[in-house]
Amino acid sequence: MEYSFRNCTLEDFDFLFKLKKENFKWYVDEIWGWKDDDQKERLEQDLKEHSNHKRIILVDDKPVGIYAVHTTQDGDLFINEISILKEYQNKGIGKKILEEQLKENHKKGIRTILQVFKDNPAKKLYEQLGFKVYGETETHYQMENIENNFLYRYETNIDKTQLINLFKSVGWKTAEYPNRLYNAIKNSEYVMTVWKNENLVGLISAITDGYINVFITYLLVKPDYQKKGLGKIMMNDFIKKFDGFGRRILTTELDKEEYYKKFGFNIDGIAMFSKDWKKDLEE
Repeated sequence: MEYSFRNCTLEDFDFLFKLKKENFKWYVDEIWGWKDDDQKERLEQDLKEHSNHKRIILVDDKPVGIYAVHTTQDGDLFINEISILKEYQNKGIGKKILEEQLKENHKKGIRTILQVFKDNPAKKLYEQLGFKVYGETETHYQMENIENNFLYRYETNIDKTQLINLFKSVGWKTAEYPNRLYNAIKNSEYVMTVWKNENLVGLISAITDGYINVFITYLLVKPDYQKKGLGKIMMNDFIKKFDGFGRRILTTELDKEEYYKKFGFNIDGIAMFSKDWKKDLEE
């Protein structure tokens, strides 16, 4: 079925309230209880603040749904809302809209995210389109779609050639000591890797005393796969894994400081090193 878009205005209030009540009253009733006056007030406020993010979905010039997106501070595209009147559901409209959005985002290397009520059957459609759950709240699943077919693994015994090629791709001196590097990763308490078509494209590793201190030893992504949200996924996994530790520690170049501040890291003191890069380990 063919569709088109137009901008959303305050004059769409009645249609949008009907749409919201038709599609979401059942779920709001289960969690909070639906009250028309309260929901109308929320919708009115939402339209006043965010109508520039919303587009009305049209079929034969008739409003049949709403589609709303915005770009986050991290550069992700967040799908705020996609909702279609019941009589126009299961006709491929929502799927086609999402497929076109994902096609555009994949070309640009943009991560696409959304959240969905836990009992909403639309979750199955999102999964068919490649979305995966990366987090959850009490009421919603948080889902993401990165350029297709990234595979995440927890592993320490990584193919040495793949490992060295990853470090070489970002120009790190560690790659000049392949045996030291291989054993360092193999003996780390925490390693998460990212793979694309059986190629290692990202890695985070950490060592810990098990109770107070945990230190990120490496976080890197191959240049061709940077700015696709992979680093963020690995950092969030690390933070979740070591939640409750007294100190989560890392070292970084000064120009990366703002990036790590997004994950709750701040400069505290001065890092000091005693380096010895004389030779690699024997095979």
